[in-house]
Amino acid sequence: MSSLRSVNLRPAYCLIPALSILLLTAWIVVSPPSTQRYLVALIPSVAYHSSSPGIADITDDTVIDATSTNFPVHFVRLYPTAPGANDTLCWVQCVSLLSVLIYIKPSRIYIHTNYPDFWPFDTCNSLISNWTTVRLVRTRRRFVIGRHRLSGTAKTIRHEADLAKLFILLKHGGITLDFDVYVLPKISRLVILLEKKYDCIATQEDASNTNIGFLACRKGAAYVKDILQHYVDDYRRTWVYNSGLVPMQLYKNTSEHRTSVYMDQKIAMNPSWYKKKDMWEHDDRVDWRDKPAYHSFFTDCSVTQKSLVTRNTSLFQLFSSIVQDGRLTRG
Repeated sequence: MSSLRSVNLRPAYCLIPALSILLLTAWIVVSPPSTQRYLVALIPSVAYHSSSPGIADITDDTVIDATSTNFPVHFVRLYPTAPGANDTLCWVQCVSLLSVLIYIKPSRIYIHTNYPDFWPFDTCNSLISNWTTVRLVRTRRRFVIGRHRLSGTAKTIRHEADLAKLFILLKHGGITLDFDVYVLPKISRLVILLEKKYDCIATQEDASNTNIGFLACRKGAAYVKDILQHYVDDYRRTWVYNSGLVPMQLYKNTSEHRTSVYMDQKIAMNPSWYKKKDMWEHDDRVDWRDKPAYHSFFTDCSVTQKSLVTRNTSLFQLFSSIVQDGRLTRG
């Protein structure tokens, strides 16, 4: 059986680029001005961006600031190819980020991405004006887990994203969520539970599956270790098996997890994925105001703030509430 310890999180060769830049910088200092202009052009752009506001070149070995009383929030955004203008967040995704800022108020929001020098938030400027909390951090794409090949296509990149969330929680702890999850005022209930009592807050989608769209854990949580170990031992290309069925089986069948993990039944249930249109198309079927957060499964990027005027479903009422509270927070 393979072991989780065999997954290489700290490759020694990651120091080579840093040493190369250091030597190149020293060469620049001792060179005449005519040569300096040429040498400066050779320094990778990340050397500049890593010192810019909102950008942090954090590798898997970097210590992320995480305390037991102020959990950082993590998003994962991986690209199959180099991103461009069409890869910025759409408006509904910006609302997700806004909801984290105003209801959790974390000291840091980390966007883990394989392209940390691409800023995907220009479309969010109408909602968010203060970016001091947000950091883009480097994460590598993962093509293998244990002996299993992750197919590495655009379709299955979500397997990589889910693995990235688990490794982030194992090493740093915090709250991970997707950009179609909207935090609501009652999130404070779950944060208190994580601070005071439980190692993890997981989310149930139905009787058989959890939903990894929202997962919050303390650093080194045993539940996360066991999920990752199952990836190593028995990864399958069925997404719901790895991220839904297995985590629920581990929760139900392990006494330690039943006492250390709080299984929320509001974020991704009522409605579940199968009845998601109850929120999208109706205004009287779901009491979303009693939820700590809501996983919408909504990815329609044609929606803009102007859509709030013409659509009065429960989902758009939720959007309006977050946007209004964001305006009050901004003053």
